[in-house]
Amino acid sequence: MIKKYQTIIVDDEAPARRLLLEYLQAYPELEVVAICENGNDAVEKINQLSPGLVFLDIQMPGYDGFSVLHQLHTIPSVIFTTAYDAFALKAFDVNAVDYLFKPYSKQRFDAAINKFFQGGSLSTGMPGLFQQSKKSSEEKILVEDGKKWIPLSAKDVVMIQAAGDFTRIYISGRFYLSNKSLTWIEKAFMANTFIKIHRSTLVNPNAIRSIQRFAGSMTLTLIDGSIVKVSRRYMAVFKKMKI
Repeated sequence: MIKKYQTIIVDDEAPARRLLLEYLQAYPELEVVAICENGNDAVEKINQLSPGLVFLDIQMPGYDGFSVLHQLHTIPSVIFTTAYDAFALKAFDVNAVDYLFKPYSKQRFDAAINKFFQGGSLSTGMPGLFQQSKKSSEEKILVEDGKKWIPLSAKDVVMIQAAGDFTRIYISGRFYLSNKSLTWIEKAFMANTFIKIHRSTLVNPNAIRSIQRFAGSMTLTLIDGSIVKVSRRYMAVFKKMKI
């Protein structure tokens, strides 16, 4: 039986959509489940269907291609398709499978598909960081780092804290800002991975170095040296933890 990969096409130009459909006829493994003409529809359909592969235009009405990625619950493998080569480096930064510069040939399209089947990406040639494992510990979230977007692995994150309209994601002795709310991150990415210790704080249980229990209070020391207090409301979750 042929393994099927649900595939979504996102492009605001009808000729570009038709060309992708024509080229995809040679690949029965890639099942087109949705075609979107703008970034807003793309976010809705990708979040709804969780496809394995997305052909994503960059400059479109509504969200552009990179903004689409930032709105997703889970990140699929992505092949960018665009008439503008100025975005190639940014595609490299987000570890896309490939970057098709319009107009592209069938041969160039085939090369991109082969790279997808081999689990490759622009930046490494190895399995792409956009591919999300079913294991929650391998979930990833996109954050901005200067002019680059980088995917962080949930298992490497130490702590996440609300910061106004943003969240701070702590990893490797520093933090990154995300424009996602703490509630959004908790529901979309890390509900099965992180423990809530305060209405504004999530911690990775694997990042807890020690627990200090006092009369009516509790604090955690994390592997990065941070010391955080557990609110009374969330103390019960730690009663059976042996750290």
